[in-house]
Amino acid sequence: MTTNGKTRLLALLGAVLSVGLAGCGGGSNHCAQVQLSWAINENATNIPLTCEETPADTVVLSLSGVEYSFPCNAYAGITARVAPGTYSARVGLFDQGASVSETSTMSITLPGCGMFDLNNNSPVIFVVN
Repeated sequence: MTTNGKTRLLALLGAVLSVGLAGCGGGSNHCAQVQLSWAINENATNIPLTCEETPADTVVLSLSGVEYSFPCNAYAGITARVAPGTYSARVGLFDQGASVSETSTMSITLPGCGMFDLNNNSPVIFVVN
């Protein structure tokens, strides 16, 4: 193979690798997802409640101000893909837009691509009156 042919082959190989690696790193790579589940307990008795008994219709996960909404009666949700990084997270229980219960703000780190559980495979517990 000539020097010119080797140069073209290396240029082509470099272009293929750069396109292939574009999805494997960098700050704009949206390859992580956050999953969460939840339960509702009555404050005085700690008895589990359904969304209908509470009443509540929506759970909202806020990741550094970006909100992901889930139907309350699904009792679990998964976000759209987000970039790996550190986020402030807060979860709220709502009924027709009005807050019923909210968690305190927590910091979560998504170290790379994949599925990450918000609460270490335990449900977020909303306590209501």
